[in-house]
Amino acid sequence: MGDYSKAKSFNEKAIEQCEIYFPSNQSSSTMDHSNTDSVQENMKTSLQNKIKYLHPNHPDLIRCYNYIGSVYSNMGEYSKAVSYFEEDLEVCRNSLPSNHPDLAISYSNIGSMYAKMAEYTKALTYYGKGLDIIEKSFPTNHPDWAMAYNNIGSVNFIMGGYVEALSNFEKALEIRKKFLPANHHNLAISYNNIGSVFSKMEEYANALFHYEQAIEVTKKAHQPDHRLLAICVRNIATLYNNMGEYWNALRNHKQALEILEKFLPANHLDLAVSYSSIGSVYLKM
Repeated sequence: MGDYSKAKSFNEKAIEQCEIYFPSNQSSSTMDHSNTDSVQENMKTSLQNKIKYLHPNHPDLIRCYNYIGSVYSNMGEYSKAVSYFEEDLEVCRNSLPSNHPDLAISYSNIGSMYAKMAEYTKALTYYGKGLDIIEKSFPTNHPDWAMAYNNIGSVNFIMGGYVEALSNFEKALEIRKKFLPANHHNLAISYNNIGSVFSKMEEYANALFHYEQAIEVTKKAHQPDHRLLAICVRNIATLYNNMGEYWNALRNHKQALEILEKFLPANHLDLAVSYSSIGSVYLKM
């Protein structure tokens, strides 16, 4: 029989967090859009001037297209970002050797945008082209290899290709172990990613081992990433929940909430997720 009173309490807290996060007054948001429009116009004017006076394959155009694409990406306008990254790629193709690292960056940028737009097949195509160049341009244990494998693994994971995701995440981890210190943030990310794949494959012992490795690495960091730590603990809670071990699930969800409450503002949506997760576990107990 579920503990409905406690479940109700935590679900109400989750709703309250959402109401705080999405206030009815949107005036500040409107002001931000106004400033953003001004920045966009300045960028476009600068680009037009460069196009007018520079050779079509001038390196400054590469930097300009890439910069504008990055700005649009940060704003969440991924289709606009893609158009500028594609212009960047075209200039790179016309002015650089076919195995130049900047081409790999261009392919990776476009792949990232397609991944964010949920166009995963296109994302894999561009990530794959970037990896092809990286394999020709850098030694085997170069950090860019790890980044490329991690990007491809992330898309594999989203698409449900867990065997492929595991292979790519493990390749990324092996490379990162060779050039990163034992307490590096990216090692923790790799362990967490592998844990998530094993969890989806219902290999819970392997999943738990890798989540715990991620937590251990994060705690050793000079400046621990508290959000990543909370995510790893929450993943362990979800794992226990899937195994039907609700007390362990509840304990870890509460631990994740305690971590988040120490560094997040009171209106952050991650807190709402934690409250909702705790409420869901109480319903099953």
